[in-house]
Amino acid sequence: LSGAELANRRQGGLGETLAGLPGIHLDNFGGGASRPVIRGQTIPRIEILSDGANLYDVSSVAPDHAITAEPLLLDGIEVLRGSAAARYGGNALNGAINLIDGKIPKHLPEHGLEGGAEARFGTGDEEAAAAGRATLGLGQFALHVEGFRRASENYAVPDGFGSDKLKDSFSEGDGYSVGGSWITSKGYIGAAYSRLDSEYGLPGHSHKNAVCHTHGTDLHCAAHGGYGDPFGSSDDHTAKINLRADRIDVRADYADVLPGIQNARVRLSYTDYEHDEIDGPFIFTTYSNEVYDGRVELTHKPVSGFVGTFGVQYTEGEFTGINVNDLHEEFPENGWGFDGPSYHQTENAGIFLSEARAFGAVDLEFAIRKDWREIDVTVPPFRMQLTPEIEALYAPFFVVIYGENWKEVLEANSIETFKKRNPTSKHDPLSASIGATWNLDSDYSIALSLAHSERAPNIRELYAYGNNLATNSYEVGLTQSRRASSSFPVSTTDVLEKTDSLNLTFRKTQGPTQFEVGAFYMDVEDYIFARLIETDDETGS
Repeated sequence: LSGAELANRRQGGLGETLAGLPGIHLDNFGGGASRPVIRGQTIPRIEILSDGANLYDVSSVAPDHAITAEPLLLDGIEVLRGSAAARYGGNALNGAINLIDGKIPKHLPEHGLEGGAEARFGTGDEEAAAAGRATLGLGQFALHVEGFRRASENYAVPDGFGSDKLKDSFSEGDGYSVGGSWITSKGYIGAAYSRLDSEYGLPGHSHKNAVCHTHGTDLHCAAHGGYGDPFGSSDDHTAKINLRADRIDVRADYADVLPGIQNARVRLSYTDYEHDEIDGPFIFTTYSNEVYDGRVELTHKPVSGFVGTFGVQYTEGEFTGINVNDLHEEFPENGWGFDGPSYHQTENAGIFLSEARAFGAVDLEFAIRKDWREIDVTVPPFRMQLTPEIEALYAPFFVVIYGENWKEVLEANSIETFKKRNPTSKHDPLSASIGATWNLDSDYSIALSLAHSERAPNIRELYAYGNNLATNSYEVGLTQSRRASSSFPVSTTDVLEKTDSLNLTFRKTQGPTQFEVGAFYMDVEDYIFARLIETDDETGS
């Protein structure tokens, strides 16, 4: 997808831009967050890439989290499937979407300077958007700048919804990139800095879920005891997300750098992402994701007719935000416990290989990738805040139960319980794909592929516990199930989502009439999903 076709399809989000392409639909959360859906699945079962490098935001954590990419600044969008997607691991089991941008120039401008600008207006949500870019050539160097600004109001809805506008569907954002590269006849090496700021509403905002908690296998959604709405009873104000993302990219593509190597590709990135989830005047949680990522690919010259790529990837990141809904509240007087969020530290190493060869009219390709991932959860700071009067009143009882060092014992017990509930998780998923394309003639082809994918659960699927106020849901991760109810399955980290798939595609790619017809079959073992449970708004029985 590029050129005029991309220009005509561009919308405010990536999901809206791609929706309607063969096999692609839309998962929308108001005006600020939309995600593409491929074969009925979206993130985290599809991978979003930035010119071949993983895009690290928190869109895989919840549907209300935006993808940090601006369609107005893209040169092209590739939808990768089969062996091309398998090189990115189990998260790309339904495909990978590669976003092609120009923030790091790959060629010198033809006349020393090139650029463009675009403006858009829409009536349904009063959208106004503009984007511009310019690339300057200085000898073998090229400098590039680009930026955008967009804003839209709550969008219009048909009669019958109690209002002519959908509350909290507004969105606004701006961003820019500055980059440069050194370009030769064999390739280029360059770097860029990008910044994105965005603010958008969360439609369907309600405090009904804020009091929910588990009673056995039921979800009780009424206030009693220590369970109450952390924001009070009013929910008629605005709920929104305020987002900031900084990213540094280093990219290189060079030919003939080593004997037997046809091309070398390097992708290095640093991402510093943060967003606040805001309920009226309160910031109730903050998500952050700081990630270092490196990927090297070496494409070898033909060997017995095979051309292929070997690569390695290493990622290290620190994430926080889940299980926090009370940032607006002060630590209670005469209380003790953890004060602050926990951090989830992820380390992932992967290796992959892909090969392709033509056998007459049949093109054969295969790919395999192996990953080793570990997630450690840091213990938040422990705090005890007791007035002298309360400490004097209760200290004798604590001394009898815990001994003279009762404060240290309380802290040690709390830390031990936290570690049991949030154990280190280790996964080593394997993904592989093999496919063949029979070129019937210059117009028609038939493709058949088989794939096995293993996806490790993400941080939310493992460690979430409690209310997600943005999505009106109550979440219990795989490691937290018995904490919620003894009737739930045993808490575990030992889960891999395994998928076997078969794909058949018939294409016509030339002439005035072009089409693609596809069929697929998927068999998933240990599919990880949000299970519906019974709710009770009255007694909780």
